[in-house]
Amino acid sequence: MAVDMSPASRDLLILYASQTGTATDVAERLGRKARARFFSVRVQDMGDYKVTDLIKESLVIFVVATAGQGDAPDSMVYQVE
Repeated sequence: MAVDMSPASRDLLILYASQTGTATDVAERLGRKARARFFSVRVQDMGDYKVTDLIKESLVIFVVATAGQGDAPDSMVYQVE
């Protein structure tokens, strides 16, 4: 099986959502590990990312830490514009 090593195949977006910083720390750690493996990495808060751009991404990792009684973090809740 051939492995695609084109530059686009090495692009990685890590989106995180966190109330207390737990998911932020994990996302940043994943980003460092991916960069060490020669990925071009962007680590970004879900609240700052335009969801309609997901279709343009080749590889995405979602890191989410729930808060309280399993509630979704504020930045994870999609707001219709």
